[in-house]
Amino acid sequence: MNNKNKIIEWFSKKENWLISISVFFVLMAFISPLLIYLRYKGYGDYTGLAGLGPIGDFIGGSTMAFFNIASFTMLVATIFMQKEELSLQREEIKKTRQEYNITNMTMKKQQFETTFFNMINLHHNILKEIKGGKAFFKQVYGDVKNAYQIYAYDYHQEKFISEILEGDIEKLQEFVEHLHINMCMDQYITSLHKNSLTNQEYKKIKVNIMNGNDLTWNEFAEKQLTPFRGESYDKEKYEKFIREIDFRLYTSEVINPSHILIKKFVEDYSVNPNSHLKQIAYEYVYEKDEDIIGHYYRNLYRIVKLIQESEFDSDNPERDEIEKRKYRGILRAQLSSIELLMLFYNVNYSKKGEKFKALLENTNFFDDHLVEKEFIWKNDKEELKYFAKIGN
Repeated sequence: MNNKNKIIEWFSKKENWLISISVFFVLMAFISPLLIYLRYKGYGDYTGLAGLGPIGDFIGGSTMAFFNIASFTMLVATIFMQKEELSLQREEIKKTRQEYNITNMTMKKQQFETTFFNMINLHHNILKEIKGGKAFFKQVYGDVKNAYQIYAYDYHQEKFISEILEGDIEKLQEFVEHLHINMCMDQYITSLHKNSLTNQEYKKIKVNIMNGNDLTWNEFAEKQLTPFRGESYDKEKYEKFIREIDFRLYTSEVINPSHILIKKFVEDYSVNPNSHLKQIAYEYVYEKDEDIIGHYYRNLYRIVKLIQESEFDSDNPERDEIEKRKYRGILRAQLSSIELLMLFYNVNYSKKGEKFKALLENTNFFDDHLVEKEFIWKNDKEELKYFAKIGN
């Protein structure tokens, strides 16, 4: 059975068929003169040596034809054999190249990992040198928050007051009256409860007053507003009165903004703040602490740059990205929640973090690892879109 399979396998190759045909024609070249001799030997009509000339010419012509066919067939068989050998050589070269690439990529990966984990160790050493360690970043977080409140409030207050004073006079008077009522209401509640209320209790009492359920307040408010309403329009006096109001109180949960103009202020100041003001606040704190945290962020930048510029699989971009994502994940795991949040602010609101931000584009580096309720500004989550992987 094995011999039969070997024969079938042997004849399955084209070059073996051509060799068989060549052998057949070579045999025909040798046999044909004998066949001709046997065919004509009984006639006895040979007339000496000269009579063999035509027969010799015929035999020579017919024999050479078989030899030519056999030579051509062998030539074609040789071409097929060389073609197969070249194909095998190419396959062997391809395998050798693949093995070389695998060896080369393995060596590159080993070199990368040595450098990568050394830089991770350096990161931890830098963090240890920062006074307070991870707690220091909570301090930076609070400083940025406070810096924004100082710089941004002055900006928004000026913008807000200018828009009000340049607007309609009747709307200005109505707004000032609204503020005056709120001030009187606070004085009224304080006089009754001596600041012993919780925020929730204060809100409940205020809602009850605004719904008209407190008759004592109605009388108190009327007395307070009667002289106020009798005054003639005085722009300077109104401006002075408005500037004494701290509108930041309306951004907290204690006092809900009930007037449309105050709601707009809260929207601009707290809910959807100006990006430039956020940059000013962060840059102020960063410049103050750069000698402490500058080295920290520069090392993180170099680690991410090392990952992004390394090639783990040149033949398969998808596997290459999977490897990069793995090492970015290892790096991210070294960072606490507050460190990750402050890194987010550094790359978004620091001029020196622009290159870092470009490096993290479409990497999903921050993913869902940031706690949104910890954002200093509510619209910070819009910045996350820049880092989101396209198609995810």
